[in-house]
Amino acid sequence: MLRRYQWWVFGAFCLVTAGILFLRLWTMLPLYLDNDLRTRASVLIQATVAREGWLSSGVSLKQISSEGAVLLYTSHHRGRDLVQCYSLSFTTGQLSSCPQ
Repeated sequence: MLRRYQWWVFGAFCLVTAGILFLRLWTMLPLYLDNDLRTRASVLIQATVAREGWLSSGVSLKQISSEGAVLLYTSHHRGRDLVQCYSLSFTTGQLSSCPQ
């Protein structure tokens, strides 16, 4: 049988996990709600991956809005993998480095 403090620890763990999932869902909400945005983003990201010569498995979507997306690209080399942040504009299709 679980003790009272173990239930508190379990409850706190569940709340933290739910909070993290909620924050991730909130940043990707436009992608889930807008079919046109989802289609444009998919086509533009695939075109950018092909143009830059990236592996699509190295690209992850950090944030999305109607104006553009923030992409993280991990170049897979020997040793430590380098993660680079890029901003992709949906209007121009241009890729630029994220402001630091």
